[in-house]
Amino acid sequence: LDNRELEETMPIYSTIGDVKIEELTLHEYVLNAVVHYDEQTLLCIDSETGKSYTCRDVILIIQAIAMWLDGKVKKGDVVVICSSNTPYFMFTLLAVLLHGAVVSAVSATLTSREMSYQFKECQCKFVVTESENKNNVLKACEHLPDQIEHIFDMDDFSNLLLNEDGRSAETVVRELLVNFRFVTANDLAMMMFSSGTTGYPKAVMLTHCNQNKVILGYLPFYHIYGNVLFLLGIVSGCKIVTMEHFKFEIFLQLIEKFKIENLFVVPPVLVMLLKHSNVDKHDISSVKKIIVGAAPIGKDLFDEVTKKFTHIKSIVQGYGMTEVSGVSHITEPFSVKVQKGSCGRLLPNYECKIIDIESGEELAAGKSGEICLRSPTCTIGYFGNSAATQQLIDKNGWIHTGDIGYYDEDAVVGIPDTYCGEVPFAFVVKKPNSAISALEIAKNIEKQVASYKHLAEKHIAFVESIPKASTGKILRRKLRELIQFQPKI
Repeated sequence: LDNRELEETMPIYSTIGDVKIEELTLHEYVLNAVVHYDEQTLLCIDSETGKSYTCRDVILIIQAIAMWLDGKVKKGDVVVICSSNTPYFMFTLLAVLLHGAVVSAVSATLTSREMSYQFKECQCKFVVTESENKNNVLKACEHLPDQIEHIFDMDDFSNLLLNEDGRSAETVVRELLVNFRFVTANDLAMMMFSSGTTGYPKAVMLTHCNQNKVILGYLPFYHIYGNVLFLLGIVSGCKIVTMEHFKFEIFLQLIEKFKIENLFVVPPVLVMLLKHSNVDKHDISSVKKIIVGAAPIGKDLFDEVTKKFTHIKSIVQGYGMTEVSGVSHITEPFSVKVQKGSCGRLLPNYECKIIDIESGEELAAGKSGEICLRSPTCTIGYFGNSAATQQLIDKNGWIHTGDIGYYDEDAVVGIPDTYCGEVPFAFVVKKPNSAISALEIAKNIEKQVASYKHLAEKHIAFVESIPKASTGKILRRKLRELIQFQPKI
């Protein structure tokens, strides 16, 4: 009996209680929220150009892009956005959604080979990119002549004439939602690529049902963390300051200039804040809360941050993944649970259970096993990859995350190991009689993938076999244990 076919038992529910999910599309939700604010409310600032955008600007720009795309893009088409972090990334995303098309986001830092793979995987017809990335995108499309119909230059969108006829932003939105009523809340909205930590990145299908502070928008918009943060910022009426490319010195300058209070980070950024010599040259005392995602913060890093930056009153750790539309758990501000490696309590509308990796049986409090999640906002699967979808989602709708965790008597979920995984580490099984070296592997990888995916020679270990469960799932916990026995690096 497959351990994924076991009967349902009692899962963990959110202690907060569920909330009603409105039957709205993603763009309806965002645009309806924007018109509730004064038209001159500042919504977005491009830190690269200094250009700012009010609520009215945002609505008219989205309208202009949507009208320009009319007759070119239709319902069901997949449109890839491949650009840096600019306001026009999100303006384009919302304009494409109005047409009932599906948005997929691809990192502009990828090699043409990696881009080509992702374009093929999501079966996109159109690519929107910036002039600086166009040559790389063109090279990526060379191998897909029968698939890609057109490459749009995002820089052209900034030159579109806005329809300044005096109508209110609310009227414009109302007409847009009537004229472009092509989709329902259950239609496919976006395909965000998974991280690719267990293989090639997969196109995660998310429906429209999935989704006076300043937010620093430096996290990549092609990633679920940065994407959701931008959209929630718009809905909440926050000012979003975008960074086209992450540069630490500029990052510090923007925190100081805009008096950022809530700082959304990943652990490597926290390490830079602790170690970089330029930090003390800037006043970042405005930061009162740090929200950590993408990886666990760990007790040591938590302690160092709170010791050095005494002005920080709250540290929050989140847990989630692209497949669950972002975040499923979050800690209580400054909770001691964070120091113990917790990812917090379950958010509304999510169910969670911990299962034994081998048997699939549900485990009680304090027992470590695989974290499984279920929610109306979870992915409906991987596009064009039914085999991977079946591995991810069982017959009862549970997402099998592949992550190891446990919950305590307070229904707080913890991650039992302190390994942060901030740099890639490869375990390699050699073919019989192979004499390949770690250096050769590292050099070969450098030729094929973006720089942030490169492997250091010292981060490659040869093993006789990769530990797997009876289901064939790789036991990453065992691999982490093996790392502990590697020479100190």
